[in-house]
Amino acid sequence: MEQIVELYEPQTITGKGNRFDSKDLSFIKTLRYVESPAPESPKKFSQREAKVFTPKGSLAGTPKPNGKADPTPREDRSATSQTNPLPGIRQGSRTSSRDTITNDLPVNIDDMGDKTRVRTPRTKSTRAQPKERENSASYGRPPQLEAAIRTEKKPPSQKPIEEAILCPMCQEILRIPKFLICLHNICKRCLNGHIGKTVDKRGPTKAPALTYNCPVCDTKCPAPEQSKDPDRWADLLPRNFFLDTYTRVLSAKNGTSICDPCERRRERILANSWCTECCEFFCDNCMNVHGGFEQFLNHSVLTVEQVKDNGDEALPRYEICHEHKDKITLFCIDHQAPCCTNCVARKHRKCENVVTVEEEFRVLNGKGEFSHLSKLLKEYTTTSADQLANRKRLMHELELKKFEIVGKIRTIRQNVEETFRDLEEKILASFSSFHRTEMDKLKVQTTNCDNIHKAISNASILFDTYQEEGCEAQLLALSTKVRIECEKYESTLTDIQKRLEKVDYSFTVDKTVEDLLKGVRQLGTINVTRSSDKVPQITANPFKKGIAREIGKIRVWLPGDRGHCNITSGIYLDDSRLLLVDYDNFKIKLFSEKGRVLGKLSLQEKPSDITMIDEENFAMTIPSSNSVQFISLNGNTILEGKTIEMAKMYHGLAYYGNKLYMVSSTGITICSIDGTEIQTIKPNKAGDPISLSPAYIKVSNETIFVSDHEKNCLTALTPQGALLYAYTAEDLIYPVGVDTDNQGNVYICCKNSLCVQQLSPDGTRVKNILTERDKMENPLAIGFHRFRNKFFITEAKGLNKDYIRIFQLV
Repeated sequence: MEQIVELYEPQTITGKGNRFDSKDLSFIKTLRYVESPAPESPKKFSQREAKVFTPKGSLAGTPKPNGKADPTPREDRSATSQTNPLPGIRQGSRTSSRDTITNDLPVNIDDMGDKTRVRTPRTKSTRAQPKERENSASYGRPPQLEAAIRTEKKPPSQKPIEEAILCPMCQEILRIPKFLICLHNICKRCLNGHIGKTVDKRGPTKAPALTYNCPVCDTKCPAPEQSKDPDRWADLLPRNFFLDTYTRVLSAKNGTSICDPCERRRERILANSWCTECCEFFCDNCMNVHGGFEQFLNHSVLTVEQVKDNGDEALPRYEICHEHKDKITLFCIDHQAPCCTNCVARKHRKCENVVTVEEEFRVLNGKGEFSHLSKLLKEYTTTSADQLANRKRLMHELELKKFEIVGKIRTIRQNVEETFRDLEEKILASFSSFHRTEMDKLKVQTTNCDNIHKAISNASILFDTYQEEGCEAQLLALSTKVRIECEKYESTLTDIQKRLEKVDYSFTVDKTVEDLLKGVRQLGTINVTRSSDKVPQITANPFKKGIAREIGKIRVWLPGDRGHCNITSGIYLDDSRLLLVDYDNFKIKLFSEKGRVLGKLSLQEKPSDITMIDEENFAMTIPSSNSVQFISLNGNTILEGKTIEMAKMYHGLAYYGNKLYMVSSTGITICSIDGTEIQTIKPNKAGDPISLSPAYIKVSNETIFVSDHEKNCLTALTPQGALLYAYTAEDLIYPVGVDTDNQGNVYICCKNSLCVQQLSPDGTRVKNILTERDKMENPLAIGFHRFRNKFFITEAKGLNKDYIRIFQLV
């Protein structure tokens, strides 16, 4: 039987079974051992030649023109990470002193009794240099696996799994894949390097960094809460258990695997068995120990040869909980979260709807949920690809038009060289400047289209992979994350769709120039036409048709507060932190998604409403001083900014399109960011004010929403002040907080009718998503997460004032 093992230089190897020791493991060579019948005298060995086994891409390396080998280095792995299969080794029987060695390099074998010493001359062509090992691109990659899977250009017929197991950064087989919130999978080593290069460990005020960007689609990802040190983030991020196991099984089919327990002891012993429950390789000795424990008796164990023959049987049929490292066997319907038994015991013990994974899978599969998600992802993929192609095509067309127009201009210039030189330079400069501006806009749009397309394509491939290759638990776990990401895809694609416009150039030669080359003021004009471009529309998101379930409750009262809280406004940040305004306690408070206090800012006067300028800057109204106060976030530190004095007292505040929108009893005031008044929307012609007692204002999708608790109505206006609709209802009593989701649906808190109502974008009532049955007590403010179908509610009665409630639409 043929067996491949690794030998190390200096070439002093001792053989005990299939265990090898080495004085120096810095340099690796791969030798082929061919088992042969035992010689007559086991203590006597004749000198033979060994042949270096160098398959394409193997560790032995291919000599470069300079004579140096091109080795393939290997990545260190943690004790709890996946096995790194020994490249270039094929599974076989244990090596012994009777192994016959064939090599075209002379190898001296001396009789050492029960030990055999192998001396191989060092050669310049086979010795690996340490620096080359560190910089090798295929660090620790099984060459057979690379040859079987990796391709520079993937054909259209490529299976999803073949693309899913490639790291988008290094374009090699995933090694310890880390699962990001955008659904991209990145090698741990690649991700760690990316975070180290792009994340500033300390900001300007020495506050720790809290996010990093996905290296593929540039999505902002929250840092793990367990550590503030970016060097540890890659270790703490969740591992994709399915892809990790799949690549390990695949590597065993294409190469040889090492015993996991032995490798954790820094011993490299060939594995003969694979446990589908533990997802680990074992040598014979470790397999005997594994089988000796009662809790492992029911584990399914395959030989490595069986894994090679049928890898599907080696794949686990379960998903692992990242937090507790236990099997996910349950599903919480209330929180729409896959759970292990520890999750249920600790976090979901009060949840009323917890079922098994199998039950939930049957329900969703019966409803066609998975096929619908797959269809939805394919539709999003097509739409984003069309949008990307549209932007690139338009850039090319405008470049051609620019070239054409410049040619016309220069043709005219040849006829009026002396007279119109200055005019020519002016129009070309103007045109080039305008063109640069347009191209900059298109480049930004193209980048956005490219990023969302990458994210959706990855999600679609990953979902198809799970459908084809994963088990029920794995598919269910992924589908939960995909539904969340689809909300973001829907919002982003809709936003891109609204901004798409076709731009065209044309040039009109001035008639005076054609008739008379004297007295002309300009060579011509460059006309720009804009129109909506034809790109396939996306369908409405189905998830908003669900109901609201409470998924959490956060206590917002802090030691040192003057009394009960009165949370009049708040913002759900993209990383799920909560920035809240406590009117009665003169404070701005910052909480984590799980309710941990991250920061606070005490003010001299009571803040009322708050709006987000960008991810780090915010503005809030201070009614008592007729002012607008700006604040900023640096990490978890809340910093005070400038204050703008206003002519009136405002409570409600919104920011949209680089403008501040403020509402008072006399109308709506629109100001620039520095407080300069731009426009005022005053009472209508009949003399009725737009709002008698305005409470809150929200601006979204070119629509201004104002709640009025005296008229008991919600008014929707255009930015120019034209009335779109005024919504009233019998149970719309004392409307206050108002917000919109990423579909444009409107939500209103009805303080005295104890409900939260949902309207469609055109003002049609949909339903009450929360009522007195949900124990609503004077709902006051509402805030939606921009990309996830969850929101918070604040209340204005009794002890409930000291809490905010978190809900999710399911």
